Order: sequence, then structure tokens, then C-alpha cells
Amino acid sequence: KLCGVVEYAFGSYEIYPRNSLDVVIDSTSSPGTAITIAELNADNGRGDGSDCYPSIYEDQAGIRVFGVITSLWDNGFTIQDRAGGDRSGIFVYTSSASPPLIDITPQVGDEVVLNGTAIEYFGLTELTYINGYDVISSGVTVEPVVVTTGALGLDCSESGEAYEGVLVEIRNATISNEPAIVDGEIDNQYVTYPIDDGSGVTELDESFRLFKTDEFLTDILGSPDHGDTVLKRVRGVVYYERDSYEIHPRSAGDISVEGFPRVFFSGYGQSSSNAFFEIYNAEYYDVSLDDLKWAVATDGSDGNPQALYDFPAGTTLAPGATFVVVAEGSSQDLLDKADFVLPSSVWSFDGNDAVAIVKGTNTTDYLVFDTVGDFGPAVSDGWDVCGVPTATKDRTLFRKDGTEVGTRDWDLSRSDDAFLCQWIVLGADDGFDFVGASLPKEVGVAIPTFSSRSAMEINANEGADPDNFGECYPSIYNEINGFEVTGVVNAAYTDGFCMQDAAGGSMSGLFVYLASGKTAEIRSVPVVEGDLVSVKGQVYEYFGLTELQYVYELTVLSSGNAVTAVDVQTGDIGTDCNDGGESYEGRLVCMYDVTVTSEIDRFGQYAIDDGSGPTQLQATNNLKEFFRPDQLLEALLGSSVHTGTRFSKLCGVVEYAFGSYEIYPRNSLDVVIDSTSSPGTAITIAELNADNGRGDGSDCYPSIYEDQAGIRVFGVITSLWDNGFTIQDRAGGDRSGIFVYTSSASPPLIDITPQVGDEVVLNGTAIEYFGLTELTYINGYDVISSGVTVEPVVVTTGALGLDCSESGEAYEGVLVEIRNATISNEPAIVDGEIDNQYVTYPIDDGSGVTELDESFRLFKTDEFLTDILGSPDHGDTVLKRVRGVVYYERDSYEIHPRSAGDISVEGFPRVFF
Repeated sequence: KLCGVVEYAFGSYEIYPRNSLDVVIDSTSSPGTAITIAELNADNGRGDGSDCYPSIYEDQAGIRVFGVITSLWDNGFTIQDRAGGDRSGIFVYTSSASPPLIDITPQVGDEVVLNGTAIEYFGLTELTYINGYDVISSGVTVEPVVVTTGALGLDCSESGEAYEGVLVEIRNATISNEPAIVDGEIDNQYVTYPIDDGSGVTELDESFRLFKTDEFLTDILGSPDHGDTVLKRVRGVVYYERDSYEIHPRSAGDISVEGFPRVFFSGYGQSSSNAFFEIYNAEYYDVSLDDLKWAVATDGSDGNPQALYDFPAGTTLAPGATFVVVAEGSSQDLLDKADFVLPSSVWSFDGNDAVAIVKGTNTTDYLVFDTVGDFGPAVSDGWDVCGVPTATKDRTLFRKDGTEVGTRDWDLSRSDDAFLCQWIVLGADDGFDFVGASLPKEVGVAIPTFSSRSAMEINANEGADPDNFGECYPSIYNEINGFEVTGVVNAAYTDGFCMQDAAGGSMSGLFVYLASGKTAEIRSVPVVEGDLVSVKGQVYEYFGLTELQYVYELTVLSSGNAVTAVDVQTGDIGTDCNDGGESYEGRLVCMYDVTVTSEIDRFGQYAIDDGSGPTQLQATNNLKEFFRPDQLLEALLGSSVHTGTRFSKLCGVVEYAFGSYEIYPRNSLDVVIDSTSSPGTAITIAELNADNGRGDGSDCYPSIYEDQAGIRVFGVITSLWDNGFTIQDRAGGDRSGIFVYTSSASPPLIDITPQVGDEVVLNGTAIEYFGLTELTYINGYDVISSGVTVEPVVVTTGALGLDCSESGEAYEGVLVEIRNATISNEPAIVDGEIDNQYVTYPIDDGSGVTELDESFRLFKTDEFLTDILGSPDHGDTVLKRVRGVVYYERDSYEIHPRSAGDISVEGFPRVFF
């Protein structure tokens, strides 16, 4: 079956499927096609012993399934067929007993194709040892299946098995005071709630792997006694353990308790001019505020509010709606958003006054649903929130995205811990455009006060902490917000960057994670290596790697600063957590004469050693998604076997992941292969351009590789021509450029799509074309990276000259820059004759004449100059700067500009609307 919307493009009609449900593959036509989860769950009956309808695929490896991730657990996750139905869910186990064989990052809503092994774990069907993981789409919503408690039941049954691993919804179920009876015995090994909607008993997990339902209910009910509580709705994933089916809620949003709606403060603001608070309905149903009150305490209290007030009679909040209370006398734009205007005679609304949403009858008989401030002793000006001093005074607060329920624990709500704090803190009278809007409010992140620290100071620690899983010399500032760190960027990734103290030294490196906090705004700040930056954020230990995250502000102070690498040996870094390796974390290091001692492991790392002891080189499965040394090695070596390869030099930033230190090279310049250790390694363009002298006739320093096939070179594309392109060694230098010919006379033998800035490895044949060294008949083409910038080499016109010369040959194929050269009125003289076969400009910066192409292959310089000068007479025009690629033809060197951007004319700037 194939569905989709019909559109017309490129001269034909085509079908556009909307999602995976529109594409149903007939697996009989394609053996090995992924099966549905329902097909994986097929069984041959009840089974024996602890079995409970075991899969017919039990203990089979190479199982490929397709589904949407519905929940994340501490030991795995669940996926479900997007189309739903019986047997449509399964648990994917990823813990240490049978871990994934590749790096995976599951996210709820990701639609994924998995490869793994099917097993039965005491009656629970699982997929484990994951060795294939592809994300097809993201943000997919799976609606829960509405079931009865009786359909799930307790003991293993065919009706209950239909929902194992499936996201379900139970309605109007009561928590029983009696324990559940499973296989004739009281089920109390793990604490669960027996729940019944009238159709029969099943179990609700209290606090095992996903969500602490017991703590949530105690908080919302105000009591640890949960018997007879009616759950209007509970959602969760069905799990089978201890011979019983259980529902595991994922978060507070999965539980709605009768009489205790999830209503909380979503906004609060106070200043000398304005004051408001905002209440939000996080439930799925309309909530009447007639059953609730708001309570206040002014200038401190004895633990109880001083007054309770009713909301306007008949007020009902729809799901996701807000109710805004604005103090009398506030600005008109805020009053316009009010659902109720609070008379000043009722409450003064100062920053040290507490307000709460409660259910109760008086100031001693009440239950708090949510609070801003507390009913204890007075505070002088206001309460600190998220590390911001006195943030309830002269500030605006909004609840963070992801908040699903209020809390009576004000200290938890306002915690200095960036993860626990539930608020976004803005300045006085800020954010009023968001008042009345539903959650989430896209207003930014909390504003802490910032203390200046160096990376070295941030990395201060009290040891390795081996008893704390994943910790490796954790910072003494771990999970504390409000630090400003200044340093030089030494590596830029897709999810952040590394920086190091400008002065260097032990412990002077730090990773900055940019996928949290004010992500869109912060990521819009371009950061490159050599930038001196100031970063404000929170210190955090991520499985042993010290980071600065929840970045509030990122400022580039200067650019082009030196990035200093420290020379080390592999043994100095080591592998497992150690004091020596920790001293280099986040720093740029270089090592020499390093050998690859093993192929890539399941974490994407090579083992490397220079004789001083092993460390690791990050090659693939790189969560930072930047330079891939494995791709470079395969292209340069022409082989997928890399053990024994020796690097004459290897540089990179040291990071800590998966329980060990590893080196992250930044680009190909950080990886220099010793070609004597690996015959067949790609040569540099400079090596290809090596010659045995001037040559004879039309020769001009012909390559020693002339007419040889199977030449493999590596470089960056600098220009695209109508008959080929140029590439250049990334490191630059003499003889570092070459022309690659791709026209019909000697075309590529494979399809290629060159783009300026692509770093490529090419295979081809070296030829000499009337003195121009070329690579042609391309039969190998690998793109290693893209977007690489090659800076032109500044030369004089005299260094290029006209006739074939050793000094000019150094720049053939190279991107160069000439400064302050004048176009001569006299034609160029080449080999004693006027050069007018093709029109060129003689140009001279005072050091001697060379030629500037007018309109041959790349750019029509003549038309550009006529247009900008307003005249076809270009003699005596001064070129402040001209850039282009050096080409050799008709026994002369010429500069070929690539575009108008390569030419700057004295007195005629390129200024336009």
C-alpha cells in the first residue's frame, strides 16, 4: 500500500507520502525487510514456567523492527508500532548486562528502525544487543490505547499480553486499600498500587524505573495514605514483571487525580509599577476554580496564610488556559490581560509577600497546590529564585517548559540547581507579551548573578570519586549556576565548543554545551577557533566530562587569537579515569609517532600508542558530529584496515566519555599520516607537483608523476571552472595547487559533484597540458568535510611574472592575492611576442608584470570593470586587491578571478542597496 498527496514538479506528477503509515512494504518482495513489532510479538501459546506468551523469534539475532519511542527508562526504552493495535509495543533493553553495540541517543517521539536480538526476560519480551539504529523522523505523537483494568488484569493472560509494551490509558480507576494477589500470594516485593475501574484489578507502579508515582500522590494529596484515591485518568506503558502486568506512568502529566487538578502558577511579576500572578490548567479537562482559593501572607507569617480569597464565582479554566490576576494601578497593557483586577485594599503585593493556590475552608484547614514564597518568617526584600537574589521583587517569573504540576515545596521550585529550578527569571516589567499565553512560554532562561572564574578554577576537584558512577574528578562547582568563564576556543562542534585558558596550564580546558539554555539565541553567535569568548552558564558533570551548560550569554571578545597546543605522549592521557588525563581534559594537545594498535571499537574509537602507553582516538559514532578520522583514513589509505597506521603527528582536543579519555582531532590538518608506514597513502598536491627541472619545449616544470594513473591526492576545492576545478593543500605552501580537468576530452570515470569548500580525496591520472599540470580521468572521489575556507596566498606580480619560471610555478593552481596593482595600457610580452591570442590584462604592483584574465573560463573581469568604471577603457585602473587562481597557458602565468568579490577597484567600492 502506498498513499500520498499528488503534486506537480519538474515536468511530472509525483506522490508525496506524509509519513511512514503511507508506505507499506510487501516484505515478500524484499527479504530482510523490517518487521512490525506486532509480528515480533507473535507467539505459539502461553509457554512454560516463567514464560508468558514468548515470541517466536526468541533468542534470534538480526531482528529488524520499526516503531516510535514512547518512553525512556533508566535501563532502556519502549517503542510501539505507529499504527497501534494488539501486540504493538516492546521494551528495548540497553543496560550493562546486554548493552547496545553502537552509540544510540533515544528520544521520545523518534521513529526508529532497530536491529537487535529478541529475548524473553521472565515473561517480558525484549529487544537487546542493539547493533543498528536509524532515526526516520522525530516529534511523532503516539496516542495511548484506552483499556480497562480488567483487560490488563494481573496474572499472565492473552488479553493482558496484547498490551505489553504498549502506551495505554485507564479511566476512573480507584486505588485499593488491599494489596494485589498474584499467583495466590500478596505482591509486595516491589511496591505497586492495585487499581480497579470496576472491571477487575491490575497494578500501577509506584516508584520503580520511570516515575515516582507514590511521591507525586503524597505531594498532591498531602498525605501518604493513597487508598480510595480515584484516578480520573492514568496513562503509562504496560510492563510485565513478577508474573504480573503493571502500568508505569512516565511523568506527572500521565496522572490526573479526582478532586486534585494539576493547577499551578505559570507566571508572577512584581515591580514598583506592576504586579500580577497567573494560574495555569495543566489538566486535560475543564477545571472549576470554585473549589480552589488563593491564599496570602504579608511580611511573613507563622506557617499559615493570613487570608484566603475566592476566585470569581463560576470561573472555569479550559485545558491549557490561564487565569491572570493583575494588581490595581498596574500599566494598561498589563491590565488589558487581566481576568481579575485585584483591589489594592485586598493585598499589597510586595516582593516579600507569599501567595498560594489552595483547597480548604480557612487559614488552618487547607491543602497547598502551588506557592510563590512561603508562609514562614519574613524575608527582607524577596526570595532568591534559580540563583537570582531577591527575584520575587522587581522581577518577572515564568514557569519553565516541561512543568506539569505545582508543588508546595517552594524551596524545590526556586532551587539554585538549574535542573530542579522550575522558573525563568526576567527583569522588572519584562515579558508582559507572554502574560496570558499557554505554556511553554518561549522567553529564555533564568538570569543568575555571575562570578568570574577561569577554566582552571572551574576544574578544581576533590578526586576521582570512583564510588559515584560515571564521575571522574568532578568539579567542586558541579550543578552550580552563575559562572562566567573566559577562554580561547580551540575546537568548535555542532553542539558546542571547547575552550582553554589563554595562559594554558594544567586543568585549563573546558567544554561548553550549547544544546541547553537559550539555544536558538546563543547558537546564532558564530564561534570559531581562535575566538576569545566570555561564557555565562552552569557547571555540570556529564558522565565524567566537566561542562559549562545552560548558557545564558555568549560573547566573542576578539578573534584570531593563537591557539596553543601542548605536546604530550599517549601515556600522559591514558584511557581510564586518571589524574594525568584529567589535567588535559578540554585542552588541545599534539603527539608524535603514534601507531593505531586496534580497529574501531563499539564506541567508535581506535586504540593508539606512541610507546608510552595507550590512549584512544575518537574516529566515528561521534555525538558531536564533526570531523571523522575514520573516513579520512579510509580515503587516504584506500583501505578499511587501519591497524598499524602510523601518524607522524596527531593533534586534537582531549575529552572524557564512555569511561575513558580520547582525542578528538578537529580537521585533516590534525592528522598527519607517515606514508612510509602505509604504502599507497594519498600524497599531498605539493608532492604531486614535484619536478626534475624546467623541461623541454612546452614543458614547464613537469610533474615527476606525469602520465601515471592511480594518483591519490587530498585537498580543498577552491574554484569551479566550465571544464574542471582547482584543489589546494589545506595547509598551503609552495606547489600546493592543481587543476582537475573534467571536460569531455578526458572525463571523470565516476559521477562527481564538486563544490567550493569541499575537502576531497581524488584518484586520477597526472598529465601535462602545454605546461599546466593537471589531474584527469578521475576514478575516485571522497568528500571528507565541507565548508572549508582556504585563505589566499599574498604574492607580488613580479613573483608570478609571465614566462615559465620556478618562482611562478610555485603558485600554479594556487589561490593568490595581489595588492595595489595597476592595469597597464601596454600589452604583455610573452616569449618576445605580444600576447593577444586571448585577452588578458597586464598588471603590475611595481615588482614586475603578470597577467590578469579578462573573460576566459571563470569570470568576465572585463565586463565587470566596464560596468563599475562606466567605460571600456581600463588602462591605469588601480586594483586595491585582486584574488584568483593561477593558471598557466600560452606559456604564461595568469590570475583568474572567481567572482566580483575577488576584485576591489581603487575609488570604486562595491557599495549597493
